[in-house]
Amino acid sequence: MSSDEDDDGGLKVSEGVAEERLQVPLSWYKRRTLLFRQKKRIPLLCCGHDSDDSEVDDLHLELARSDLGSATSLLYQLPQGSYMEGVLPLRYGEESRPYLLLNKVNCPSMEVISEHLHRTWRIERPKVILSLYCEPEHFSLWKRRKIYDALQTGLIKLASTTNMWLITNGANLGVGKLVGDAMKREKARREYMMPKEDDDQPMLRAVGISPFCAVAHMMPRWRTIQDGLSEQWELNPDHTHFIVVDDGTDDNWNAEHELRLQLQHHYSSPRRASSYCVLPSKKANPVVCVLVQGGPASIQYVQGCVQQETPVLLLKGSGKAADLLAFAYEEIKERPPQDDWIQYLRAELSRRIFKTFPKLSQEEVQELKELIINCVNDAIKEDQVFLSILEVQGFHDDLENLDHYILTAIWKAQADVSDDIVVQSDLQLTLQWNRPDLALSEIFQSPYFPDNIKIPPRLFEKALLKKDREEFVELFLSQGFDPGDFLTRSRYRRLFENADDREFIKGVFGAMGYNLPDFGLLPDNFLTTLKKVICQIAEVNVYFFCYEDPTKEQPNTDRAALSSFQKRTKVMMDLLLWAILVNKQRLVRIIWEQAEDPIPLALYIRRVYMSLTKFVEDTTLRKEMEALVVEYEDLAVGVLDTGYKESTNKATDILNETIPDLKVKTAIEVAYDSKCKKFIAHPCCRKWVKRTYMGGISVKKTMANFLPGWLKILLSAFLIFPMFFFIDFRFLRLNAEEQGRWEVLRPRSQQSGMLNSVRSQNLTYVERQMEEGSGYHCNCTLNTCMLNFFRRIKALWTAPITKYWAHVLCYMIFLFLLSLSGLLPGCGNILLDTAISLWMTTSIVELIRTIYRDIEMFRRHNFWGYTETILIFLFWAAHFVVKVVGTRVGLVHPKDAKLLLAIMVFFFFPRLLYVFAPNSLSLGPRLVMLRKMIRRDLAVFFQLLVVFMCIHGIVSQILLQPWHQLDSSVVEMVIWRPWLHVWLTPYDYLEGNCEGLVVVPPPNQPPSWYAPNVTMPTCPAETSDACEGHWFLYMSLNFYLICVRFGLLTVLFAMFNDTYQRVRGESREIWMYQRYKLIIDLDRRDSLPPPLVIFHYIYMLGRYLCWCWKCRIVPKIKVAYGEKTYSSQDLVDGGLDVPDGEELDEDRFSFWKSCAHSFNSSQRKQAAQEDKQMTQNDVYEQVSDDLSRLDVRVRRRHDRLHDRVVKVEKMMQESMLTLETIKHLLLTKESREVEGVSTTQTGAVLHIAARQSPYFGTKKKRFPVFDKYVPWKVLFVEYDPPRYTAPMEYFSEWFRQFADEVDPSTQQPPPVWNDVVGYKMQIWHEGEGGEREQLEEVMEVDRRSWIEDKDKGVSIRYNITAEDVPQNPMGRTGLRGKGALFRWGPNHSMLAICTRWKHAVDPATGDEQEEYLLVEGKRVLEFLSYKEPDFEEWAIPGAMTAGLESKYSVLHRAFCTKALGKQPAVVDRHMDESKVKQLFEAYAADERDYTSSDRDDSIETFSAAMIYRGYVDDPRNTDSAWVETEAWHFHYESGESFLEEEMVMAGSRWQEVSRHVKLFASHASVIQEAAARLNAYF
Repeated sequence: MSSDEDDDGGLKVSEGVAEERLQVPLSWYKRRTLLFRQKKRIPLLCCGHDSDDSEVDDLHLELARSDLGSATSLLYQLPQGSYMEGVLPLRYGEESRPYLLLNKVNCPSMEVISEHLHRTWRIERPKVILSLYCEPEHFSLWKRRKIYDALQTGLIKLASTTNMWLITNGANLGVGKLVGDAMKREKARREYMMPKEDDDQPMLRAVGISPFCAVAHMMPRWRTIQDGLSEQWELNPDHTHFIVVDDGTDDNWNAEHELRLQLQHHYSSPRRASSYCVLPSKKANPVVCVLVQGGPASIQYVQGCVQQETPVLLLKGSGKAADLLAFAYEEIKERPPQDDWIQYLRAELSRRIFKTFPKLSQEEVQELKELIINCVNDAIKEDQVFLSILEVQGFHDDLENLDHYILTAIWKAQADVSDDIVVQSDLQLTLQWNRPDLALSEIFQSPYFPDNIKIPPRLFEKALLKKDREEFVELFLSQGFDPGDFLTRSRYRRLFENADDREFIKGVFGAMGYNLPDFGLLPDNFLTTLKKVICQIAEVNVYFFCYEDPTKEQPNTDRAALSSFQKRTKVMMDLLLWAILVNKQRLVRIIWEQAEDPIPLALYIRRVYMSLTKFVEDTTLRKEMEALVVEYEDLAVGVLDTGYKESTNKATDILNETIPDLKVKTAIEVAYDSKCKKFIAHPCCRKWVKRTYMGGISVKKTMANFLPGWLKILLSAFLIFPMFFFIDFRFLRLNAEEQGRWEVLRPRSQQSGMLNSVRSQNLTYVERQMEEGSGYHCNCTLNTCMLNFFRRIKALWTAPITKYWAHVLCYMIFLFLLSLSGLLPGCGNILLDTAISLWMTTSIVELIRTIYRDIEMFRRHNFWGYTETILIFLFWAAHFVVKVVGTRVGLVHPKDAKLLLAIMVFFFFPRLLYVFAPNSLSLGPRLVMLRKMIRRDLAVFFQLLVVFMCIHGIVSQILLQPWHQLDSSVVEMVIWRPWLHVWLTPYDYLEGNCEGLVVVPPPNQPPSWYAPNVTMPTCPAETSDACEGHWFLYMSLNFYLICVRFGLLTVLFAMFNDTYQRVRGESREIWMYQRYKLIIDLDRRDSLPPPLVIFHYIYMLGRYLCWCWKCRIVPKIKVAYGEKTYSSQDLVDGGLDVPDGEELDEDRFSFWKSCAHSFNSSQRKQAAQEDKQMTQNDVYEQVSDDLSRLDVRVRRRHDRLHDRVVKVEKMMQESMLTLETIKHLLLTKESREVEGVSTTQTGAVLHIAARQSPYFGTKKKRFPVFDKYVPWKVLFVEYDPPRYTAPMEYFSEWFRQFADEVDPSTQQPPPVWNDVVGYKMQIWHEGEGGEREQLEEVMEVDRRSWIEDKDKGVSIRYNITAEDVPQNPMGRTGLRGKGALFRWGPNHSMLAICTRWKHAVDPATGDEQEEYLLVEGKRVLEFLSYKEPDFEEWAIPGAMTAGLESKYSVLHRAFCTKALGKQPAVVDRHMDESKVKQLFEAYAADERDYTSSDRDDSIETFSAAMIYRGYVDDPRNTDSAWVETEAWHFHYESGESFLEEEMVMAGSRWQEVSRHVKLFASHASVIQEAAARLNAYF
């Protein structure tokens, strides 16, 4: 549908846009392009040049190359009726968003569409396209907001580093809203952080491609669709552009798939030259698809991307389609293709698909499964993989570094990586995204890329200019990039013009009086000005490789003649200066690490930064500069320390070698220039200073040990001949002539080797061969026989140590003469005064020469030297005028001359400490500390003292002399009196005694002015004495003395001590710095001290005149590299420049470079350890945060799982206990025994009923105890049984009187374990009338155990636990406490077992027969039992013993009451064994008569015996209380004497004895013992 001829409701939106374009002048496009070029300083490219080689985007270049014609000519490229374009006002108050609606029916080619987009929307071609896909209906927010924010951060990080298009569906929900929110946040940040004109970051481009049916309500003039369809979208207002695709349908929500795939394929293909593209390119732009969640349509889209060989990044853990594809990809890639595994994969994939998309039918699930498998198979090729996975839900998710995974996905999908274009494109992408780690690991160290990768200079330039790309500079340099051919004048200038921090260098230039523009081109004389600025900052003339003056006819450097090593060092120095001036601190460190001379360069950088602090106004930046000063000082010291530890001598020798790039200075000279005291105080520098100080000689210690070394040197210097005894010349260095004579004396076979060693040790950078008298060279392996007499004298006098002591001696003589001149009376001696003046004259000349040398060598001014020279000159002039001339001609009074001499003594004597003390190890550091104390502490003390002096001085003057006239004497007394009181305390004046006070009357006043009793004309009051005492004076004096003597002086001493502790280490460094200056000054001075130096002046004058007479000029110096000559003045001034075009000595750099490498490696390891610790802390915090935010369902699942585990453990324990019970039953059945204790041996049989849960009569669960853990001797660490003790209310009221307390420690009287104790107790009884009465009775408590030790035949003694309670001797029961038993420990009971023989029964009639029942040939017993009402179980009659009656009385009473249901006929509390037998035998009297008359055999009708005494396996037993019983067996022949009526009333009955009988506790085992006793069946 044409935008110009739409008559059927079409929307002519493009007309307005075209009109707007027509209204814009054609020159606007050209001006915009030219402004862009001016800002970037990049020329227009020729046809066919790749635009990626520059910073200019394709759009500007194409517009610049085209004729620009008419603005409407851009519209002809799209056919009529195929599009509609316009703007959409999506948000109020903001700019409308442009859109392009395409008709899919007659849609043109993608090439036409893309060119139309670039020209119409005026957006540049993207360098990278990132397509994020997910259907809006299949997107759901993650519960972890952290994932959402991290993904947005990763996307913005990508879009902010390169020209990228983010393509989404454009909807205001799902992925479209995610990208839109990220764009909105980044736009707000940019508007707040930086102005638009300074924002060089790429423009944010978010393109939304939407189907027309989803946004038809926003474009009603194109066409209408049916109502009632699915809910339509709202476009996200934070997208920059929109493309709408209309395929003619009303419900195709995936209509944009094909267009998106075509767009991706178009931009991922190399550009070809055509009528639409004027700049072809062989390089393709990377396109990556990111799948976030998604539905079935997303899988189809991914398959399309894979078929186009477009890499796809799956966000595993985001859910839905992404997880399905990730699962299939991992399974197919990691597992072998076996049939069983493929079946598992298909089944598992079907299950996951159905769970993810439950609305799909079975056929759709199968189709989707096949689509996923085919997609994954297509994505995995032999050398290419088009699917990558990023885990977003784990602890190691890294969505913020999304660029890492996208780059990896791009490289995995590349087929041919050997092409240079591909390699450079990958490097450029890593540079744009700032991923040096990937560039190193995936490109330079990857086996798939070429070995020798060529790094283009433009890429290195981008690494220099782009922010935070310093690691790339280090990477490129380490990978062999040679900067020697990189830097040119134009490129160096461009580095300054394109620097992102122009403000810093502008401030530095402005502080020095040079102006720079804010942006754009720099002045033509910029490089010349730059050299001046650098020289002013560093205070040294540094050689600059790129600053050659093009106007010179013969420049001092020929680039073609320089070696690669020379080029590299010079270029690196220029790049270093550029990095410093544009404030790239990290880059400065990297260049320093790559330097050949690390120590001098670190000191030089420190010097530059120290100078820059003066020109920086920002406080924060100034602190950074100060920190950098300290950092590079530590670096220099660290490298020096490393080299010193590795090779002491080599490190010391190399310190004296010159550095050509730093005006041919040595490292220690550079350290002195930069005031690096810490470096000079290093032991290596101290050793070098000591070697220089000795000058090649040494004092022999074997000769005249009683003489000090300085005296030996002075005697040798002035008396000459003692030097043969006191001085050693073995370490002296010879000149070339002497070295030649030494070579003649050596064998010819050793001459060449010796010559090479001498050259390697002596030649530094240049070899200076001077004519006769010019000096000597170094050789440390010479013989003193080569030194003649005069050479020794010269060597002695040229050594700095000799110069030092000679100067000290002469200065001491000068001080003596000066003092003597002042002490002589009158005008003194004219000769002496003349000598002093001459002495001072030579000293002044020497000081001037020293100042001149310092300026030439160190390029700085010594203001103290200037002051000292001026003062000495003034003293010399005053001494000559006043003392030498003035006193002689009478112009000056001798007293005034004496005053001048006193002042000179006051000056020259302390000067001795200043000049010569730095050479003293004991005095030098202390003088430094004293100077610190005077400057800091003493100044503060005097500031405080002045306040108190004013108080006391004024108060005392007011009260002491109230009538004194105000004149100068008052001021003197106000100051002088309190100052004296600091040290003295005169007290006479306090009482009015003013004899010691001198009061001078004012002028023109009579003496009576200060006399007493004088009436002042202005004051009519009568006055007292002129000097009056006052009580307030005492207060003032006391206050003053306390504050000053006790306060301020104490504070002063404390400050002195604090300063001493603080500067103790620093003072040694300052002293070494001063000592170096002194020794270097001595080394450069003349041999003779003032005034003897005058002879040296005469010698120099004569030599000069001789040379002039012979027409000789000053000696020439022949440089080792070439024939170029320099004057000796150049050598003295330190101005010798490096010869050009010659090869530098690379070997001398290797030592220090290796030391720097070792030091940097150690620092990196230390930093890596610190970073590792910080990373571990961050990971720990992240993991803790993630764990704290776990989903509630996960926690519930964990709780459920824990509950299930607990249940399983309980079930296992119960099962094991059940199995043990079954085992016990089987063993019992096999052994024909019953459960329980059947022996008296302790622990021989395990208790079973005592371990059953729950506890008897309660719901209390016992702790599970298996058979192996029952004995106490078996360790059971997990044993922690519950505790239970029945309360007193559990027992009957009668029995409660005998029960133990719940806590045995509170029981009175306390229990006595393992013994029998009798107590008197008040026992309640019921009387005959039912009344209760309390009687005192004796209760005997037996706490002994009835368990018998079978081996020893005695009762055992049970153990007492730490809780002071008994311990069950039969083992663990799973319960603590007393339980339901009434006593702690053993609870004794009595059992009465009454048995009889069972008669046989007639099967027909059911009547008993006279014969006994026989089973297996044995008769069967019956026993009398009753049903226990408390337990609801059958039991043997018995009862517990309480102690009021004997156990036999308890046995009889229990049988009567429980078996017969009546009280005993005979009540006796003290029955014995015979008595109870008689009572039970009485029941057999009738049987005896019956047996004797009716039976022929004599059978015993009654028998009684105790059959068991010991532990009972009772369910009431616990770990601290248990039941023990004594069972008596009473056997009757028939038992017919027991009345059935009584038994029925009592609830008792006869039961057959068998192993199947079920009785309470372990009563069945007792029945078994009774059957065994009678050999009955059991």
